[in-house]
Amino acid sequence: MLKPTLLYLLGPEAAISILAAGLLAITVAPKGLRDKALMPWVLSVSLLAAVLGFSSAGASAVLFGETYQIDALSQFFKGLLSLILFLSAAFSRDLPADEERRPELFVFLATATLGMMILTSAVELLVFYVGLELSSYSLYVAVPIFRRRLAAEASLKYILSGAVQSAVLLYGMSLLLGLSGTTVFARMHAAAGPLFFLAVFMFLSGVLFKLSAFPFHFWVPDVYEAAPTTVTTVIATASKAAAAAVLLRILPALGVSGPLVTLFVWLAVLSMIIGNTAALIQKDAKRLLAYSSIAQAGYLLVAFTSGSAEGYTAVFFYAAVYAVMNLGVFLVLTAVARQAGTDRPQLSDFDGLFDRSPLLAVVLLLGLLSLAGIPPLAGFTGKWFM
Repeated sequence: MLKPTLLYLLGPEAAISILAAGLLAITVAPKGLRDKALMPWVLSVSLLAAVLGFSSAGASAVLFGETYQIDALSQFFKGLLSLILFLSAAFSRDLPADEERRPELFVFLATATLGMMILTSAVELLVFYVGLELSSYSLYVAVPIFRRRLAAEASLKYILSGAVQSAVLLYGMSLLLGLSGTTVFARMHAAAGPLFFLAVFMFLSGVLFKLSAFPFHFWVPDVYEAAPTTVTTVIATASKAAAAAVLLRILPALGVSGPLVTLFVWLAVLSMIIGNTAALIQKDAKRLLAYSSIAQAGYLLVAFTSGSAEGYTAVFFYAAVYAVMNLGVFLVLTAVARQAGTDRPQLSDFDGLFDRSPLLAVVLLLGLLSLAGIPPLAGFTGKWFM
């Protein structure tokens, strides 16, 4: 029987696991019961997980043989991930009535969230890999779940890109284990050397893939455009927050110096240039935000190159702010897509938005200005810190 303290520390993970199990039961329930139970169950349990995450942010523990770290970083991001799931579900309540796979969709979004939670606490290679694959494969399935042709094509690109990246990551993991003789991040820095830096980069490529930084970004525009907007929202916000949390966990332990700093600088510069330049010609709203996310990944990498506590604090602040402001933009996009009767809204669909819904227009304006870094909004403050 679990101790109350352990249950408290693992409260967010426990809540999301119960959510996923309940959703599996709902998928086989009669249609009438399924329709009535689905959204109340998703909203109530995801909100509970968010409360448990934020309320335990002051806790600290190392669990399961020094492989799982509970601290302010992990618990804050677990609360944030649960809140993203809650808001994404709340704004998806008006999915078309013929979408019979809605319960299955939320099963995979819940397991993806669970995998991201594991990532934020992982301080050991195998636990990290379990969390990464659980979150990744859940999203691979969620993208084409409604059997739309474009989504199937995007999902294939997503899976193939992810498979290649997973192979590179596993090879990097094997090198790290061979060079350091341990799977615990904090004990690997003693193996520093040219081959070690190569192994670290190969290992981090899996995280940069989730962060959608150059050159691991090719899947992003197609997946953002073709996936159901609810899934795109989770990928654009929760995945980025989890990736930032993982880098905040791993880089201080492994150390950022020498070739790795130079490499991060170039990846940051190229991510910002490619993301912002390609965004200028987009007419599809989700593709525009996809390229924006690539540029934002570059901004985050800039702060990581410092290798200092101030840089990591700036990343923590900006990752949280970015998730919130991007979430606001995507929730407005969801509402506009519903009004336009399409899951692929164009920029022209936003014409006259203020006349139709002043609140949505103001939220969108604030979100975009914050993403652009216009003072005095939080996006500007985050960029200033970085």
